[in-house]
Amino acid sequence: MLKNTFVRYFVIGISGAVLDFSIFALFYNIVGVGEVIANLIGSFFGFNNNFFLNAHFNFKAKDKFLVRYFTYFMICLFGMIVTSVFLYVTVSVLGFDPYISKFFAMAGIFVLQYALNKKITFK
Repeated sequence: MLKNTFVRYFVIGISGAVLDFSIFALFYNIVGVGEVIANLIGSFFGFNNNFFLNAHFNFKAKDKFLVRYFTYFMICLFGMIVTSVFLYVTVSVLGFDPYISKFFAMAGIFVLQYALNKKITFK
């Protein structure tokens, strides 16, 4: 069993990242929406997945569910805004590949969100 909350957060984050990235690809490639909208949709599903798994399995938080969800949502909303701006600049302005940009945006925001969620959401 994984004992370190960061390691568990990382493993749970991988499941959310796979969900997020899959939905991003679906909406970007098949539905045909832009990278920013696809990012927002994918991120929404990924962070909801991560909240429920982290609350139950990682931080074992059973109290103040709505307050914790709201706090988690606000931290993730900040992350969604940062990654969306990053995607817009790197893809639409600089012409980078959207998948590589999405990957780097997700990796870059991961540690910050862990620190904020551990300190604020699941304290």
